[in-house]
Amino acid sequence: RIKIKKLIIHNFLSFQDEEWDFDNTGRLVLIKGVNRDTESSLGNTSNGAGKSALSHALMYALFGQLNGKIHNANIKNKYADTVVENFKMSVSVEVDVSTSKGDVVHWKIVRGLMKGSTAISLQLFILEDDKWKDISKSSSANTQKYIEENVLFMSFDMYQRLVMLSVDDKYNFFKLNASQKRDFVETLLDTSVYSKMYKMMCDDMKTRNIVIQNLKTNRIKMEKTKEVCEDDIAKYKASGHDTMGG
Repeated sequence: RIKIKKLIIHNFLSFQDEEWDFDNTGRLVLIKGVNRDTESSLGNTSNGAGKSALSHALMYALFGQLNGKIHNANIKNKYADTVVENFKMSVSVEVDVSTSKGDVVHWKIVRGLMKGSTAISLQLFILEDDKWKDISKSSSANTQKYIEENVLFMSFDMYQRLVMLSVDDKYNFFKLNASQKRDFVETLLDTSVYSKMYKMMCDDMKTRNIVIQNLKTNRIKMEKTKEVCEDDIAKYKASGHDTMGG
């Protein structure tokens, strides 16, 4: 079970500096946006208030990806130039992950654009003795792979289908081919172990069949050898050599 504890945004999309603390909330969190820049006949409208930007910030923090409608060049808030902890733009998320043993592991993912750099930085921390320990890997790609396999237990595609409930053709389950559907269901239900067990059983059966076939082949050879030996013995006896001192 994964629980989002905190989300901190700096100069990302329409946000300058925002922080959301979900630690004391329940399992269901509703977000209402209020746009104070525009008004309708019904009063303030929620459109353009940043609800989608908030979900994009969370998705970007976790995976470093957004949907195809948002270009990387537009990620940074171009109206804000402040620098926080050497980041020109950053998104940080803290999550608690409950393990099957009942333990809770605290993680923090920080992703952003560092001052004086054009490359996106990615850092991964784990909370140990009330201190954040940096366990980032040798590259951002390796760190992201570790996050998906050991923190989130899902890929970006899985996140789009299960969390974002994306209706894009790329993530629509019913438009996947048979192999993609199988991979999705196996990952979702964690049933890949059964495929591995089935493969092991098939491989074991093949090995046993080979052993049995070899035994049959050896038996046939032994029977033929026995026939030859019996024939030779019969000929030997018939030649009169089967006598004492013969």
